[in-house]
Amino acid sequence: MEERAGDQCREAIERALTYQPDNPEALQLMASYLFSTEKNQEGKEYLMRSVDAWLPALKQSEAPPSREDIEEEHTQSDIPPYESRITTAKLLIEAEEYEESETIELEMRMKIVSRLTAFTTITTRWKQQITGEQEMQDKITQI
Repeated sequence: MEERAGDQCREAIERALTYQPDNPEALQLMASYLFSTEKNQEGKEYLMRSVDAWLPALKQSEAPPSREDIEEEHTQSDIPPYESRITTAKLLIEAEEYEESETIELEMRMKIVSRLTAFTTITTRWKQQITGEQEMQDKITQI
C-alpha cells in the first residue's frame, strides 16, 4: 500500500466535510479513519455527530412502508443506507456506546418487521385478487 494512502484518505474525507459538514456518511468515514489511527476520542466525537444527524429522522419514520417502498428501495436523504447503519452500529460498539448501538439495531429490526408485514399484506391481497378472478372465470365458463 502507498505510504501516503492514510493521509490522502483523510484529506478526501476532510474535503467532503468541507462541502457538507453534517453529512452522516462522511462523518462516519472520518470516525472510522480516526479509530483505525487509534484516535478513539476524536473518532467517537465524529461518530456521535453522524448518529445525531440521522437517528432522530429514523425514529420519526414509523409509518409502515407503502407498496412503492417495497417494490423499489426507499431512499431518504437524511437517513444513510442500511449498510452504513450496520457499520455505524459496529463502530458504536467499538466506541463502547452500547446503548446507541442497541437503539440503531432495534430501529432497523422494527423497519424490517414493518416491511415484512406490509409485504405479507400485499401478497395476501394479490392472492385474494387472483383467486377471486379465477372464481369469476369459472362461473363465466359454467354459464
